[in-house]
Amino acid sequence: MFHAEIDIHETDKFEFNEPGLLGEKIPVEVSNVTLLGESGDKNEFEEHWGSISFEKGNYTVEYDQRFGNKDFRVLMDAAYNITLHLPEKYRVTNPLLGTVSTGGSVDEGINGSIISWEKRKYAEARFYDDLQEKMLLAFGSFWIVLVLIFLVPYLLTRWRRE
Repeated sequence: MFHAEIDIHETDKFEFNEPGLLGEKIPVEVSNVTLLGESGDKNEFEEHWGSISFEKGNYTVEYDQRFGNKDFRVLMDAAYNITLHLPEKYRVTNPLLGTVSTGGSVDEGINGSIISWEKRKYAEARFYDDLQEKMLLAFGSFWIVLVLIFLVPYLLTRWRRE
């Protein structure tokens, strides 16, 4: 489960969705939805399937969402500031396993990672855990050993011929 915070401006509706295969909006299930006003106080909203509606203004929408395939993808109707809080067991720093879409900045702390995007319509992050990193290391080590087993005898044979 991850926690997301999105700053929205001059709007009266917010949709919880992610892009589909063709770029279409697909509603996602979220929990613990909170709508905070500019002063940080909680505001009332009406909850609908895949969206919330409220009085027009500037707000911060906070919500929790379950991970699907260890990735975060969100598609907005306008450019917003987006912040993603990942639990400490997940990371995005290894470029072979994790990515952050254009414009995202990563701040790794004791309690996890915070990934932020400013004024973006689309944000994506793919992350991994310790098991995936260990599996990558084992797989890479296996192939390096295999290459050495076949390459060293070949090089020794060529060296002796010359």
